Amino acid sequence: MIAELRRQFDLAWALTDLHLSALSDEDHLWAPGRLVWTVHEDASGRWWADFADIEPDPIPVPTIGWLTWHMILWWSTALAHVDGRPPAPHSEIDWPGRWPTWRCG
Repeated sequence: MIAELRRQFDLAWALTDLHLSALSDEDHLWAPGRLVWTVHEDASGRWWADFADIEPDPIPVPTIGWLTWHMILWWSTALAHVDGRPPAPHSEIDWPGRWPTWRCG
């Protein structure tokens, strides 16, 4: 079972790496409409994401940067629950920048 899970993860990671590493900084922050959720860099160089506890109406279109931040938020929350820890608030989840800067392995 563990070998199957590792194989599936390796395949998913390779496909993620293939597609995200081809994107430029501009691709990550490209706004596909007027109403978007994205990531913003503050004066200290920290990236933070747009977020609302209650989903707005209309729902903003996410940028690629926001979607990758949301993946980090989701996995951080899932791992915290597995470890029996309370998840960090969304405001404490940083976006590390474009994909090649946060490769694994």
